[in-house]
Amino acid sequence: MSLAVTFHNGEFGIVCSDSRVSMLLPDGRHAAMPGETARKFIILREAPGLVLVGTSSISRWLDFSVYGALRNYVEYFPEASFDQVAGIVGPTVDEARAEFGVLSGARSATAASSRAKERPNSGKMYRFLAGKFFRAPSASPKVFDSADGNFLNLLGYDRERMRVRNRVFSCTDRCEQSEQQSGVTISGFLDLEEAWVFAGKFLDRLARETPKCVIEAMLSLAAEISASHPETIGPPYSFHLVAKGESRGIREKELTS
Repeated sequence: MSLAVTFHNGEFGIVCSDSRVSMLLPDGRHAAMPGETARKFIILREAPGLVLVGTSSISRWLDFSVYGALRNYVEYFPEASFDQVAGIVGPTVDEARAEFGVLSGARSATAASSRAKERPNSGKMYRFLAGKFFRAPSASPKVFDSADGNFLNLLGYDRERMRVRNRVFSCTDRCEQSEQQSGVTISGFLDLEEAWVFAGKFLDRLARETPKCVIEAMLSLAAEISASHPETIGPPYSFHLVAKGESRGIREKELTS
């Protein structure tokens, strides 16, 4: 996990992801992996727009497994509603974690605010083999503390409610969910206090609630966060917009056009 920032209101939603991939060193520090990049969200459906955002603090292979399983579900059931897709996120994460032999050692610890739902930092990297999910090579469960989990949000246009929604999932020993009418969500290699401060900075920098102003504020925030976390967070940045009748990627150069 590195950085994913999501803003939404009833009219539109935008996700911003960095591309930095890092590895955990024996001394507990993280180091960027040269030449490797990864986007921290997956487009589940183009119309109506539906995007799964975020990663885990455990392994990118676990992330890929959850992404793939949810994308397959939407491909098999293209008419699934926002709530129907949201309803399988928790069970999908639980099944993937069981396939990986991942157990939590403590009850889920989450924090929510009117600005953001924050995700603990901590990260561990393991290698896995392929299976229904990317499977751990050992059948022995691995015990993680409550900071280890999958931290996701589902951003999409709800045809029934005719508005953009963003459901947040914090999954450790259980999946806890929350949803706001509008606001900003930040997840990544940040502690709770940092995330709260950065969420406030984002809202302060948001001149107007337009896609262009949102992306400008996201870029400014991402650059500041990357400066203090260069090994785990950094460019290039990817963006995706979801709105009624529209779902598309956005390039940075569009901001100057």
